Amino acid sequence: MLDLVNIVDNSPYKNTLSSDNLGLTYFLSHDGVVLGKIIKKTLEHLKYVEWLEIENNTVRITDSKDLSSKFAKLTSQWRSEDKFDCLRGWRDELYTCYTTGGKKYFDIERSAACIFGLVTYGCHITGYIPDLKKIWVPRRSYKKPTFPGMLDNTVAGGLGDGLSFKECAVKECKEEANIEEDYARKNLVSVGVLTYEFIHPDTGFYQPEVESIYDLIMAPDVVPKVNDGEVHEFMLMSYTEVIERLLKGEFKYNCALVIIDFLIRHGEIDIDSEPDYIEITSRCHRMLEYPLRRV
Repeated sequence: MLDLVNIVDNSPYKNTLSSDNLGLTYFLSHDGVVLGKIIKKTLEHLKYVEWLEIENNTVRITDSKDLSSKFAKLTSQWRSEDKFDCLRGWRDELYTCYTTGGKKYFDIERSAACIFGLVTYGCHITGYIPDLKKIWVPRRSYKKPTFPGMLDNTVAGGLGDGLSFKECAVKECKEEANIEEDYARKNLVSVGVLTYEFIHPDTGFYQPEVESIYDLIMAPDVVPKVNDGEVHEFMLMSYTEVIERLLKGEFKYNCALVIIDFLIRHGEIDIDSEPDYIEITSRCHRMLEYPLRRV
């Protein structure tokens, strides 16, 4: 289980000596607040951006006026010039970057947030049948731009601009699994947040993330159905089978973390049977050193 956590929360901690820290540039607001981390190969694309200043190991925003428009123009240009592979998965969906006090600072295209190492937010729902000890597990569409064909949480989605976590969860339940809004709204149970900082193994981009997690007891007549093309199929799996598939690496990385947290909270993983229990539970709740959204 700890190996799965290490895949997701793989950014070095302060007391870790690592070559991963070399060549790292901090992305700053106009007033010096650290918003994210930028890797070396991104800097060449920022040198001629008039409203950014590169100095020592920082990239600072020098003009904070109409930032959302500035980022929209810049990222659209990068997309048209095919500067970054991640922009090939353009979503036409905005994520929000926050500054001190949880204040909105600007919006940015979802697929571009990782270029600047910005904190992103999402909600993950585990739909389960407690009496049977089974979980509804979807297989991601093979056409998705990220992690196609891997196993996922019952429902999951990124938090777009203007949505609350609960509204995002209700919306995604309907869109991804055809679970009626009334049922989701009445039965979703907020059970915490998971936080981690992921360095993508292919691109090297830093991706700190906050996931609001929910449990959803599924009545016998509530069966998730493929609805919007995000999912290839839904499967009802026992906790035992879920654990087996976790250990085989079949789950999308951060979804594995959500499942591990679920199994801990429901007593399937405990401190007497899991040797790395203390590290696993603490690493699921990393202190992120960036301004965070106030919920």
